[in-house]
Amino acid sequence: MESALPSRLMAIAFLGDRHHRGDHVANAPRRDHHHAGGRLAIVTVPWLPYPTQPAAAPAFFRLGGGVERIAPGQVVLVTPFSSKVSTDAMYWQATANYRFRMPEGDAFTPGPYLGPHPSIMQSILDDLDAGQSRDGDS
Repeated sequence: MESALPSRLMAIAFLGDRHHRGDHVANAPRRDHHHAGGRLAIVTVPWLPYPTQPAAAPAFFRLGGGVERIAPGQVVLVTPFSSKVSTDAMYWQATANYRFRMPEGDAFTPGPYLGPHPSIMQSILDDLDAGQSRDGDS
């Protein structure tokens, strides 16, 4: 799990989901649907190709880019903050071979929100990244 990337884990999750759905359909009681005198088959087909987006880490996080100046295991605050909106920081951490730790990350949690609620630190950083000042904050 040290070198797991979110995109790779989702590919496995999609496969597991399709396997589960296929199992469910295969073991479901047979129901024949009649359509114009013939039988209509219901087939579940995965959406292919899966949507993808190229990922690139800033030069600083790549080998020889300066990340070596950070002592292994140090905590680094990376922005944009890693959340359900952007997982770039987690990718950059993986690109740097997990040289540093972050006080952030993303996880799916049960419930209507599907992720951890934003912390105060995340809200402040998101506002700063969007060019918004926070009156009263120093």
